[in-house]
Amino acid sequence: MQILKTYTLLVLTLTFTISFAQNEIYGPYKNWEFGGLRLTFENDGSVTSSQTGFDSIPYSISSYESSATVSDENGNFLFYTNGRSVFDKDMNYLPGGDNTLKAGNEGVNAMSSSAQGSMIVKHPESDLYYIFTVGDEVSFHTDGIQYVTVDMSLNDGAGQVSTSVKIGETASEALIAGLHSNGKDIWVVTHLETSNGPRIGSFLLTKDGVDTIPVISEYDGVIGIGAYSRCSMKFNNEGSKLISFSPYHFGYKIGGILFFDFNNSTGLITRKRNITSLFDNNEHWDYNFYSMGLNFPAFSPKENYLYYRLSSRGIYRIRISDWENTDSIVNSFERLNIETANTHIAGLKFGPNNK
Repeated sequence: MQILKTYTLLVLTLTFTISFAQNEIYGPYKNWEFGGLRLTFENDGSVTSSQTGFDSIPYSISSYESSATVSDENGNFLFYTNGRSVFDKDMNYLPGGDNTLKAGNEGVNAMSSSAQGSMIVKHPESDLYYIFTVGDEVSFHTDGIQYVTVDMSLNDGAGQVSTSVKIGETASEALIAGLHSNGKDIWVVTHLETSNGPRIGSFLLTKDGVDTIPVISEYDGVIGIGAYSRCSMKFNNEGSKLISFSPYHFGYKIGGILFFDFNNSTGLITRKRNITSLFDNNEHWDYNFYSMGLNFPAFSPKENYLYYRLSSRGIYRIRISDWENTDSIVNSFERLNIETANTHIAGLKFGPNNK
């Protein structure tokens, strides 16, 4: 295991953007909105930033954690959500989108405090956009997993947000989407609370809508309560590998880093590996598995590395090119010599320009 090497700086987002649509690069992903600050990925690979909406940022459009943005195929900004409301490119509410969503509630400010609380998904054979949400631990996950649809053909192209539909009870703040083996349908995955305890639940989105009966897989781990339920997940591009990150309590053996093989035809987990359990207590400290900031793994563009960002201790990476060799993965952990902001809450995500 190695610590402190020097590498080129990655793009580090200061809050969370989760947006998924048809596995494309620039079009739907061209703009990232953070409730007052917008990043635009230009065709030449550069990135521009701009302030949006107001001279001062009101709470109504602010994003505490779970933001998501989508553009059309040509990169034109369509809408943004902070996990509670839905806004157009000028930060006006979409019809039906005023405090409609259910990604938890950060008090009176109507913002979500859920790590992966909102996600925009569009099936390639449907005209509807779906916004999925999961509740936060601040509100004890009472919102569960829900979704609304956004029909951009209504209201003269301004769009219309539907009412929210609850489809399950959740055990964490994790929410991610991956491609079905047919290359069209989409798996929406979270930690569900079931009568048998926390499980991984996979909901299938087809051109006809959401199948509200999930495919259930055993978790092979323990999800804690309170801050220890601040989990996150990440699929690889193919949708065959799934990573689950959550704060680790090495006294109670709660949480940690789990690697899953995912059958993207059936929605079932086929292999589970608890990577954190293979480290000793000193190594738990070295690699910050205990941290409340253990969130947001990011696959490198070639998927030979996995990166994660931890509070004030910087950026870490794991070599996963030898996916079948658990010992190789465990021995590859390293902390990179990259200066980052000294903040407890932060996310990490590669941009569509692979930086």
